[in-house]
Amino acid sequence: GKLEILASGAGSQVRRKVEPIFDVLGRRTLWLDHVGDGSRLKLALNNWLAILVEGMAETLSLSDALGLDPHLLPDALCDGPMASEYAITKAVAMLNSEFVPGFPLRHATKDAELALSTAHRHGLDLPMTSALLPRWHQAIAEDHGDDDVASAITAAATSVGAR
Repeated sequence: GKLEILASGAGSQVRRKVEPIFDVLGRRTLWLDHVGDGSRLKLALNNWLAILVEGMAETLSLSDALGLDPHLLPDALCDGPMASEYAITKAVAMLNSEFVPGFPLRHATKDAELALSTAHRHGLDLPMTSALLPRWHQAIAEDHGDDDVASAITAAATSVGAR
C-alpha cells in the first residue's frame, strides 16, 4: 500500500485494465508518456535516495565530530522544512546500527553506478554520486553489501560515536 508505481507507455485500454490492480498494490500510480520513462525516472529517484543517505551519513558524522549528540540531528529536522521522512528513518537506523535490509547497499551502489554511467553518456557530471561511490564500495568491502543502505554510515571518515 505504500508503493509508488511508475507506469509508462500504456494505451488507454491497457491503462483502464491495470489501474484497479495498481490502485490495490500502491498508494499512487504515476503515468508517464513513453515506454521506458518509468525505468528512467526510477534511476533518477534511486540517485536521489543515494544522495539523501550519504548526506545523512556525513552530517551525522559531522555532528559527532563537532561534539554534539548525533541524535539531535534527526530531532532538529523532524517536522521542519528540511525534513525527509526517508532520511530521518535512515538516520535513526544509522544511529542505532540497525541495518536489516530494506534496500541493500549493494543494490543502491549498483543503481548509483548506473546513474553515473548514464549521466556520463548524456554529457552530465554527477559529482555527489561520484564522491559517494568509493565510500560505499568501502562499506561493501567491509561486509555491508547485504545490509541496508543505511550501513553506508560505516564508511564515514569519523564514525558516529567513535570520539
